[in-house]
Amino acid sequence: MTANDNTPAHWGLPEKFSTWRESQADGTDKLIFAESRFTGLCMPTGIGKSLVYIAAAVIAGLRVCVLTGQKILQDQLESDFGGIGLVTVKGRNNYNCGFLRPRFGREGESTPRTCEDGAYAGCPMRRDGTCPAVAARRAAESAQLVSANYSLWMSVNEFSDGLGDFDLLVLDEAHLAPDLVIAHMSTRWADTDTAMLCEVLGRGDISTPHDRSVARWHSWGEQYYSQLARVHDNCVEELSNKAGNTKLAALHRKTSTLIRKVQRILQSTAADWVIEQIKPYRGEPYWSICPVWVHDVTEQILFCGVPQVAMVAATLVTKTCDLLGVPGGDLELWEYDTPSDWEWERGAVYHIETTRMSYRMSEADLGIATATWADLVELHEKSGPRRGIVQAVSYQRRQYIINEVSALLGKQSPTQFDTHTNSRDLMERLEDFWQSPPPRVFVSPSITTGLDFEGDRAEWQLIPKVPFPDMRSIVQRARSEDDPHYANYAAVQTIIQMVGRLRRKRLDRGVSYITDDNVGWLMYRYRTDADDPDMRFVPQYFRYKKIWADKPLPEIPPSLAQESVSKRV
Repeated sequence: MTANDNTPAHWGLPEKFSTWRESQADGTDKLIFAESRFTGLCMPTGIGKSLVYIAAAVIAGLRVCVLTGQKILQDQLESDFGGIGLVTVKGRNNYNCGFLRPRFGREGESTPRTCEDGAYAGCPMRRDGTCPAVAARRAAESAQLVSANYSLWMSVNEFSDGLGDFDLLVLDEAHLAPDLVIAHMSTRWADTDTAMLCEVLGRGDISTPHDRSVARWHSWGEQYYSQLARVHDNCVEELSNKAGNTKLAALHRKTSTLIRKVQRILQSTAADWVIEQIKPYRGEPYWSICPVWVHDVTEQILFCGVPQVAMVAATLVTKTCDLLGVPGGDLELWEYDTPSDWEWERGAVYHIETTRMSYRMSEADLGIATATWADLVELHEKSGPRRGIVQAVSYQRRQYIINEVSALLGKQSPTQFDTHTNSRDLMERLEDFWQSPPPRVFVSPSITTGLDFEGDRAEWQLIPKVPFPDMRSIVQRARSEDDPHYANYAAVQTIIQMVGRLRRKRLDRGVSYITDDNVGWLMYRYRTDADDPDMRFVPQYFRYKKIWADKPLPEIPPSLAQESVSKRV
């Protein structure tokens, strides 16, 4: 018996899934009949990955937990499969507390307190089961189909009893999993944390080590952990009789935050952890305490003994599995091509020959690249108004692109450039961008993953530089010293994720232009048929076309708006 023997709806999936799309039934069978503990599915945009793993669980009668890196994907799963019993569980900040009064702003507007606030305030609803966050978790503990985010899954399994036993664990967006585990294991310590520690312990003489010695940070953490734990425990005991007390709730939040940070410091080891001081573009400097690799902790933190693990992503390759500590002998990895009815031209990827972008490049070479960027913007504004994005990679390059390209286009150009200040105002600025009339270009260093520009939200993008990791970072240097191919793997992953931001559906139009000549050797060295299987970082479905410097730029296709008009005519 195989999935293709019946329609998805016949198997018990929602009625809207009346037929299998190309490769869906095959992917479902790969999960149902897997002989290894770990199964990897590299599936490009358009296949419909969520139906594959939910169908496998329903047909085989498996209890499954699906992990995602984004709340928006959790919401999509709930919309698609909530009708057949899928239960979504999120962090406490996503539920409104029924015990605490709302906050009131200066203008009298009210903001509900979250269950996170309630937990720190000793909310009694957590004990009697009426707390929305507790109720959601209990519902998940008894459901067959569960959706959670990576952060919640790792936290409840590390610090509590988890969500129960599962037959199948699905890592959706599995390309993010190595970095998400690293983020879970890492911590930051800033001067504000030291000030908070002094306040909580009633001392004014505490200072942190000001060097990168893991041993010294470890010794420092041991010095204060027991004192901190006593203050925390006393606070929790008082809250049991004074639930909602504002002063105690604030103290509980502070001690809980500090304890988690110090615990991470105490878990660090000199052998495979790195400590470095980070001075961000904006904001307070801080010390980053971070593991170099996590493959030795993923079983405990991520896989948690679940007997079958499915990893699903559009950029999943053997290297991703290696970073997660998946044993090669217990892995089946399957790659799928783009659906046959997807025209390459609608999501074309071009390498426009200019120069190799690097900090050593000459002013003349940078000028050649900048002129090409301006030409691409001008071509799109003349061939029909549409929105585009520029993947600037860094905040400094973002400003250079806006200033220099605008200058080359001149004041007569109708194209407007939009951007954002930091990650906090990104979504607000994007909403403005999507609502504003084209031609417009959004320039950002931080929209490589997690955001979709389907439809007319963006119909083209410029990738001016191959997004290699910043090697000024000590942890990135440590990874590259240990694994010479790691930085190139990360760059390939990011490029393919960038390309995937634009074309989410068959009729979307999302053309990408890469103007860094480093992409040529990168994609060739790590191509899908490279001699060394461990160096095959480029999925088989990814294809691009090179445009030589002495050739004209590609012809710009009609915009979606122009297509719509021509169809009506």
